[in-house]
Formats: sequence, structure tokens, C-alpha cells
Amino acid sequence: MEEAKGDNYAYKQWDLFPTFSALYKAENGYEWKAAYSRRIERTKTSMMNPFMARRHSEVLEEGDTELRPEFIDAVEVGFVKSFGKNSLFANAFYRHTANPISRVNSVYNDIILYRTYTNAKASDAYGLEAGLDLNPVKWWKLYFGGTLYQYAVKGNIFDEELKGNSLNYSFNINTHFKITPTWTTELNFNYLSRTETVQGEDTQLFVPNLSVRKSVFNNRGAFTLQWASISMGLWDANQQRLTTRGRDFYASTNYINEVDKISLSFSYKINELGKVLKFSKSEFGEKEF
Repeated sequence: MEEAKGDNYAYKQWDLFPTFSALYKAENGYEWKAAYSRRIERTKTSMMNPFMARRHSEVLEEGDTELRPEFIDAVEVGFVKSFGKNSLFANAFYRHTANPISRVNSVYNDIILYRTYTNAKASDAYGLEAGLDLNPVKWWKLYFGGTLYQYAVKGNIFDEELKGNSLNYSFNINTHFKITPTWTTELNFNYLSRTETVQGEDTQLFVPNLSVRKSVFNNRGAFTLQWASISMGLWDANQQRLTTRGRDFYASTNYINEVDKISLSFSYKINELGKVLKFSKSEFGEKEF
């Protein structure tokens, strides 16, 4: 029986990934910090799948076997100020990404688009990040954090020089109430603004969640009731519209995920081994699924 032969795509490169950080504690209660890091973000195997598949009735999708990983250089400077049980932080940052991976479309025939993944040339982001952690009373904790940054991306897509830029922002609100020693509730709200892509734009995305927790058996066990992606038909939670455009096509898809998901779970700590054992993580990780 003859052995099947396939193409071999090798990617070999030596590189350095340094990390530097500095922290200075001032006498006035401020902590000043600065950091630089370089890291690599490897591609998902699904983005490199060479077999064409029908994504849905109007899109055929195929991966790019020659995708290169992203290389990210990040610099930030900032401070942390603590006052009582409260704290405030702010950072200025700059992030440069070489070979950013983008999902792109082109025309396959009159009614079907061809979708694949490719490396754009580079993207840059610079801006400010800040957060406030408050503990007004024993039974209430409140966190508010947000980011405001300028984003730009450029690349050669299907032999066409494209670029996009936008002013982006995001914020997260989390509030925690300790109703009784055994009853707690938590509400959080995550928001991402509209952003430009190399071939179009992604609209805003926001997800509100609520959970109630009841501790039992001397805090070794707990019942948790969670209401995820709260919508109630009042707002478009947990959905996002992705738009791409080219010389001869325009495509816009609204991705609507499940909302108003209610779940009840129970957890119990048998022992404290979880605090001791550390398990290694796969290089591919959960992002594959």
C-alpha cells in the first residue's frame, strides 16, 4: 500500500522574547512602574486548515497553510495609588504587532464569497488604560476600568494595499455585594466599541452578567445561580456585526449568540490540593475550540 504524501510547511526562526519591568515606590503612596515585553501569538490550527468547507450558504472558507505567527512588542508606563482599601491605577501603553492575522473575503462566484485568513503587514495601538477599585463599605466592592486607544492596521490583501484606523474604547464594570456571610451577588458589564479591520469593521459588543452565590458546609461548598448575557429583548446583548468590503463585493454578517442563559451549579472543595498542584497548559489551549 503506497503511503500518502502531502506538502510540508516548515517555519524555523530564532528569536528573543525579552521582558523588562521596573517598580518604584514613592513616599507619597504612589507606585510607579514601567515595562517592556515581546511575545509571540501562534495561529489557530483551524485558520491553517487547507480544506475548503462551507461556512454557511453564502460563504466558503479555507485556511492558509502559510500563516505566520504574530509578534507583539508592548511598552507601558503608569502608576498605582492606594488609599485605604481602595486603589487607582493608570497606564499609558504602545503595542506594535507584526503579521497580525486577519479574516478576509473575496468573490468566489455570483452568490458565494471565499473566506480565508492572512497576515496583514502590521498594526499599532497606543492609548490609556485606567481603573478604580473601591470598597466603600464591608459588604460592597466596586470596580470600574476602561481603555481608550488609537488603532491602525495596514497590509496587502489580494494584491491591494489596504489600511484602516479608528479610535477604540472599552470598559468593564464589576460590583460585588455580600448580602450575608453566606449569600453574595455579583453583576458585571463588559463593553467593546466599534473597531476598524484591514478590510472593513466590527461593531460594538457588550455582555452583561449576573450571579448569586450561596455558600454551604462552612464555605467548602457553594450553589451558584448565573444569568449570563442578559438581554430580556430590550437590547442587543452578545451580538456583533462584522462587515467586509472590496472592489467588487460588500458583505455584512450579524453574529447573534445565545442570550438570557440561566444555569445553576454546585461546587465542593474536597481538599486544598488545588492550591498546591500546578498543571501545564497546552500550547494550543482552549482557543482551538
